[in-house]
Amino acid sequence: MSEPGEEATATARAVPLTALPRGATDRLPAACRRRRALTEGLLSTFEAWGYEPVSTPALEYFEVLARGLSEADRRQCIRFIGTGSGELITLRADVTPQIARMVAQRWGAEMPADAVHRLSYAAEVLRQPSPAREQCEIHQVGIELLGDDDPSADAEVVALADASLRAVGLAEFRLDLAHTRVARGLLQALQLSPELEAEAHARLARKDR
Repeated sequence: MSEPGEEATATARAVPLTALPRGATDRLPAACRRRRALTEGLLSTFEAWGYEPVSTPALEYFEVLARGLSEADRRQCIRFIGTGSGELITLRADVTPQIARMVAQRWGAEMPADAVHRLSYAAEVLRQPSPAREQCEIHQVGIELLGDDDPSADAEVVALADASLRAVGLAEFRLDLAHTRVARGLLQALQLSPELEAEAHARLARKDR
């Protein structure tokens, strides 16, 4: 019988030296340059509209991040047990709930509660591959407008989405607008079975895939 260490070594050697996990990919110089140009074009447009850059960590406590995720997105989180702490940790699966956590943590201190906060970000998010989306690493570039409940704030976000896409050279595109509270209320009103409601949430969650 092999020792545990020997068995692990044998298993590792069975993986080809050039193999990648499912959903992972390399990017060559041309693709990297294009991505960088698109990212810089978007971020510069956001900055011109008054949005300030922030960054979030690659790791979060799963319990914290999951509060801002749909059930379908929770299942796609890449999780592990933290060494020594025993806490359930997840890789960054979406930036929006991270920013919500960041703001809640600093609201009233570093981020005045009576101010409107315009934030922008660019980050990699990592999720389990799925039949709907094979790629596990997604480059997200976006904005969050916090502290303003006026409809003009929603209009600003839509206008900025239009302006930023045009700034990076897109001439023909369609903006799909959605509101999670509206979608959630409609699904509850339909009184679907738990299985059908979960499937409906999963299909809605695929719109940005």
